[in-house]
Amino acid sequence: MALFWNLFEAHRRDTQQSIMRASAPAPPTQQPRTRPTAPPPPEGWRETRSTFPPSLLSFMPLDRIFVDREPDGIEVLREWETEKRYRVMDASGESLFTAVEESSACARCCLGKCRSWDFHVLDNNRREVLRVRRALRCASCCFPCCLQRVTVHTDHGELLGSVTQNWNVWRPSYTIRDAADVPVLLMKGPICLCCGGEVDFLIKSIDKQHSVGVITKKWSGLAREFFKDGNSFGLGFPVDLDVKIKAVLLGACFLVDFVYFEEQSNMKRLSKPI
Repeated sequence: MALFWNLFEAHRRDTQQSIMRASAPAPPTQQPRTRPTAPPPPEGWRETRSTFPPSLLSFMPLDRIFVDREPDGIEVLREWETEKRYRVMDASGESLFTAVEESSACARCCLGKCRSWDFHVLDNNRREVLRVRRALRCASCCFPCCLQRVTVHTDHGELLGSVTQNWNVWRPSYTIRDAADVPVLLMKGPICLCCGGEVDFLIKSIDKQHSVGVITKKWSGLAREFFKDGNSFGLGFPVDLDVKIKAVLLGACFLVDFVYFEEQSNMKRLSKPI
């Protein structure tokens, strides 16, 4: 009888413990922590996260560049076309770079402004920081199969971007592209280029809704006294623009001068008395 009673008590205790465990509240589960999300970027220019060569560091604080074509080295033989040289300055007139053309004498004399060329952009220590290249191209926009194209490279040959001409019979039209050949900006010139005074090539966003910058022939604003003659350009762009695109716009300035103002410069050079 005692053995039966002990078994009964043990079974009762086990049942009570099971009931208590079933009725006990479940331990609180830990909720996963949610990480705070970053606020959306402000409207305007996208933050540039691309890396760039150290040679382009001088482009970082710039929002204006002035380009002055230096006079031809051979002043006596004015009927001969010589290699072009440009002086690139900041807004205070301090020299930043010197651009020197590399082309053959035969191409300069026989092909004129249609010739192929390489511009070596050198810093004040005579070290090459950029190289601007153009292949042989037709100067007329009536041939859409042979439109203008300029590529801009680092001193090690890395492609930074390009400037490609769009077929347009009414006005100059170009597309600024990055190294991946993706359109970044648009550049359009005036319908009439024969008028005197300043000539503006407007730089706009791809959607044509926002004005980004300008390339102006005969800059009339700041630092005009640093220019020697009318063969001068001014470039304006946002200070936070990608430095690679700033370098491409410098190459676009060389292209604009060759395509649209080379003959005017030659006529002015030939008209000067020896």
